[in-house]
Amino acid sequence: MNSDITVSELAAMAADNEKRCQVWHPVQGVIFDGTFDELDRQHYLADKTVDNFSIEDDVFIMNI
Repeated sequence: MNSDITVSELAAMAADNEKRCQVWHPVQGVIFDGTFDELDRQHYLADKTVDNFSIEDDVFIMNI
């Protein structure tokens, strides 16, 4: 799904902050792997625009 939303805005919508999520970068690969609660404290990712997102094997994945 395509979006015009930031990492922090999308993370704030999580129903369960203890669910696992990942942030992927096209060149660097996985740049974050943890819970939504932990992601909320990663200020360097907060304003990054999410290109698309999906759920795979119960992991919420955001591609930036």
